Amino acid sequence: MSRRPLWILAKLLEAVGLLIVLVGVSLSIGLGFEDEGLKSMSQEFQGLLWGGALFLIGYLIERAARVMRRSARHRITRGAPRP
Repeated sequence: MSRRPLWILAKLLEAVGLLIVLVGVSLSIGLGFEDEGLKSMSQEFQGLLWGGALFLIGYLIERAARVMRRSARHRITRGAPRP
């Protein structure tokens, strides 16, 4: 697989992860204002868990794509004669 689609997928996952965290925290704040403390904490925890997991997956994919780029560059320059 090419590096560009991997990079786009990684950035998309990171953005969705951050959006899920934001929605979870805002729902938690709304529930907290309604004096529903345990439900508020549950929403916040779930938002942080799922959003953080998606962000981490995106980050790891991005790192893997970067490593693929370096190893491809190394393969190209390894056989080149030195000046």
